[in-house]
Amino acid sequence: MSSATKQRAPSSATATSPSHATSPKSKRRERSDPQQQSESAANSNPATSPHNSTKSTKALTQPPPTAPAASHKIYSSLPLQIMIFLNERFFPIMWIILLAMLIYKGVWFPYVGIALPLEIFGLFPFAVLEAARLFLGNRGNKMEERGSFAIFLGLTLVTIFGYLFYGIWQTYVTIVDLVVCGIGLVFVVAELLSGIVQIISFHRLV
Repeated sequence: MSSATKQRAPSSATATSPSHATSPKSKRRERSDPQQQSESAANSNPATSPHNSTKSTKALTQPPPTAPAASHKIYSSLPLQIMIFLNERFFPIMWIILLAMLIYKGVWFPYVGIALPLEIFGLFPFAVLEAARLFLGNRGNKMEERGSFAIFLGLTLVTIFGYLFYGIWQTYVTIVDLVVCGIGLVFVVAELLSGIVQIISFHRLV
């Protein structure tokens, strides 16, 4: 019995030995598994993945966001702009009424010398002066240009004499002349006072 057991022992040892022996294919798999694990870990890592690297390069190449521009404080006068707008619509009507009244008075009233032609001719430079004044006032108020606004105030002083002449100083003054020139003079005086306040605010910008 002892000899039989001795003979069976080597056979059992030899039978169990192949199960623990490793083949060359398994060794290759074991060697390749760490490489695959490192590659999968690199792909799964968001810091080392190629997609995230391209995103990071795009983020670096993009320009930084610009800060919003500082808001510019508006110094234009809304009441003055409204008066200029209304005066631009009223003056052509007033000018046509004054011309029609001079023609009417020339037919029905006697004039001495060249007084009537001079009064009719004076309406044309008066219209040019008033149009230039309103244009410069509109531009100076909207664009906040002190030079244009200063000329506007100077022309306003000159045009006041035009309104006064055709309102009270012409040869024959009717109620229609007095009313239309009075309305126009109210516009001009209001624009002058508002313009003085406005140019003071422009000088505070310096």
